[in-house]
This record gives sequence, C-alpha cells and structure tokens, in this order.
Amino acid sequence: KEGKEKKKKNQIISKRLEDTLAMSGIQLNPQEYVTLWAALTIGPGFLGSILGLDPIATVGLCIVGCAIPPVMVQQSKNKRKQLFNKQLGESLTIMSNCMRSGYSFQQAMQSIAKEMQPPISTEFARVVREINYGTSLEQALNNMVARVDNQDLELLVSAVITSSQVGANLS
Repeated sequence: KEGKEKKKKNQIISKRLEDTLAMSGIQLNPQEYVTLWAALTIGPGFLGSILGLDPIATVGLCIVGCAIPPVMVQQSKNKRKQLFNKQLGESLTIMSNCMRSGYSFQQAMQSIAKEMQPPISTEFARVVREINYGTSLEQALNNMVARVDNQDLELLVSAVITSSQVGANLS
C-alpha cells in the first residue's frame, strides 16, 4: 500500500512538472529536464574539483548550476502566460465569429489552433487532440485551465461547461 501511494505521488509531481514545462514552452519531458538539472548541478562541481578550484567556489558553482534551470523555466512560463493572456481576447472574437457562422465549438477551437500564434494555438491544439483521443470536452478544457493557470480562461471554461450542460446558445 505504501508503494502505491509513493507511485501516485510521483505521478502527480511528474504531471505538474510536465504541465509546467509545457506552459513554459520548453520541449523536454520531465525525465529529460530532471537529468539536465542534475547534470547542471553536479557537472560544475565535478569540473571545479578536477580543475583544483577552492571548495567554496566549487560549492558555489553547484548552487548556481542548481538554480539556473528552475529560474529559466519560471521566466519562460511567466512570459508565455502574459502572451497567452494578451491572445485570449482575440481568440474569443475568433471563436464567437466561428460559432455565429455555424461552426461547432470544437471547430472553433481548431480554427484558433490553426490561425493564431503560440502559446494559445498550441494549448487549443492540445485540447482538440485530447478530445480526439477520447477525453471529454469538460476534462480537456479543465486540463488546459490547470496547465495555463489563467483566471480569465477559467471563467471562459466555466461558462462553456455550464452552457453545454444547460444547452444554451454558446455563441
């Protein structure tokens, strides 16, 4: 039982890391990222000890190497979140126009995936792909909300889900 709980916890951590890397635009899976992070932590210390650097300098190199990957991921994620937020308004206009012209909600999302620039196009393409692979619309949209962590998107998804449950006209 203890092993199952540990495995489940590791899967949750891996999923969070995967979502963070996806939103930051870094094209690495969690295992590759952790390997790179470990190499950047251990490598400079190893190199410093081979070159005969002072132990304090070697430890400093290890600390810097350890700090660089998370800082880069966070900066990239923040930059993409800002860009996503700017693109969200335009995407709503495109969705509205698509739905008024007779497209379904899924077709409107495909239009955003094709017509707009990343990061919003990649997120909507991922939602469409998840739906095509059998995930429900509600779950796919909630997955995007979890990845992006945007309050405006959360409000949009809530409205879409409520509309689909009630049967209201979404356009």
